[in-house]
Amino acid sequence: MSVWGVKLYQDDVACDIKNKYLYSLKIGLDNDMITQNMIDTYLGSEDESIFWLVLSDIQWEYGRLTKEVKENALRVIENGIDLRKWEEDSKLLEKRKQVLLELKEKLKSPQPPEKKFSKLESYLSPFKKGDLLLYQIKEEKFKEHKWYHKFVLFRVIAIEEEYFDNISKDKFCNESPVISLYNFVGDENNIPNISELSFVNSSFRNDDRFAVICFNNRDFKKADFKVLSNDNSMLFYDIFEKYPNGLGIGTATLNIYNFETYLLCELERKEEVLIQL
Repeated sequence: MSVWGVKLYQDDVACDIKNKYLYSLKIGLDNDMITQNMIDTYLGSEDESIFWLVLSDIQWEYGRLTKEVKENALRVIENGIDLRKWEEDSKLLEKRKQVLLELKEKLKSPQPPEKKFSKLESYLSPFKKGDLLLYQIKEEKFKEHKWYHKFVLFRVIAIEEEYFDNISKDKFCNESPVISLYNFVGDENNIPNISELSFVNSSFRNDDRFAVICFNNRDFKKADFKVLSNDNSMLFYDIFEKYPNGLGIGTATLNIYNFETYLLCELERKEEVLIQL
């Protein structure tokens, strides 16, 4: 985890704490339950001091500051434990002191009324591992491209799950299909036998042939993928065994805005091995 400044949220751990708390609220969990779950996670850890500071700040901002969180945050500010990592740089130390002083003044002032949230819904993959997907390139910005309105093929090789450690998967879990692109571009009525095709290497990792589709439910409907078949007998390699801590930096993460750009980039890069019909 990295720290890139003296402000409260110029810290990876602080950002994680904030995001976990807000996501928990947005999926409808009770504030007291969220608070206790997070205390159980961070109490006694090396991140305990930043935990109390961040949780107190974000709870105050959203009108949910509890007595326990407030008292512990003020204790951390008063005993100076958070300042120890800044002692080697006197200028940064003074700036951090000012940040904590401002937080102290905030916590001692009346918090605003409780803010309401629109409930955050999970999005689940409409596809299963092994699905063969047909997609038509149709974005208006590519209308002059030679493959505009042509079709491409994908295989869903896995389903990636996104959830938070302090939130059970049945409460909140996003699913993203992990796909591999075949070396085909052509017309819908000229699709070759799938055994004649191979996967196109991703330019993001030379040894891998996959990307992750991070669409919400509305995006999937707009994209209009067609499921042609499913083949669970195929021997897909287990990418999560290869990357047990997640797919990580370098994986192509695709949203509705960059999806076709990625497709055309990969197809153009491997045009010499494409089957074009």
